[in-house]
Amino acid sequence: MLKKHCFIFDSSIGVASEKYPDVFVAPIIINKKVKEDIVSLRDGADITISELSRMQLAGVDFSTAAANPNDIMYLLDHLTKEYENVWIFPIPKLLSEAANNIFKLIANDYENVKVIDSYTVSLMSEWQAQDLVALNKAKKVTEANILEIVNHYKEKMAAPLIVPDLSFLVKGGRIGKTKGFIGKLLKVIAVASFDREGVSFRDKTIDVSSLPKICDKYLETLIQGLDWNNIKRIAILEGMPSAKFKTEQIKEILNKHYEQKVGKKMKLEFSKLPAAISVHTGPFYIAFVIETN
Repeated sequence: MLKKHCFIFDSSIGVASEKYPDVFVAPIIINKKVKEDIVSLRDGADITISELSRMQLAGVDFSTAAANPNDIMYLLDHLTKEYENVWIFPIPKLLSEAANNIFKLIANDYENVKVIDSYTVSLMSEWQAQDLVALNKAKKVTEANILEIVNHYKEKMAAPLIVPDLSFLVKGGRIGKTKGFIGKLLKVIAVASFDREGVSFRDKTIDVSSLPKICDKYLETLIQGLDWNNIKRIAILEGMPSAKFKTEQIKEILNKHYEQKVGKKMKLEFSKLPAAISVHTGPFYIAFVIETN
């Protein structure tokens, strides 16, 4: 007898397959440049976040590509024999249109496989997966209920991303070389987002004490009617500590600011960006994920 429902994410979710019941992960490809050659590695299977960070610090260049179609088809061939319905949540189109489209193209060849446009990555996708698992356990999985969860994370969540080292953003082409060079000279800290807006730059500063004001402005713009007394969860995603880039100081300033904002001691979750994202940010970053009720 077939099981009812399963859910597929790509590795931008940042967790392994079956960490949660009926949740499976297709690895995004991380390309490692070795002299003139490119070595393709499966995120989470052939390379871990700690291995990636160590090699980035050693000067190795990386880029990302869509999940291998063979990996996706292998997964779907097996899961469609085990489950009546397979739901896929690829990386948001604004982050990678190619990676998003490859799932849709392949899913067309399967019955009872549905691709849902999602707006999350990293810990936000993990929280979404947790809600889907709960929905499945309650035997309430319908497309309407799934879309309600997806739209909640679209409208009620935001994630400012602070990148004090611009080197990797320059390497990935997300900042021009001239701007990157000037930014590094001035010790500019970039403030970006990695939520439904994609990876987009919101502001920049050379003063760490101004970061709370910049982040607040972004959060209150993205989450309409944001009520600081109605926060459901806050999480910190942090890369490697660096005195040079003041990562611990940045974390402390923001942590204290948001504790005061929320008005109560809230248990913070801690996590890291998945390798598929930190390829572009580099190993030094601080991100805050805020979800409202």
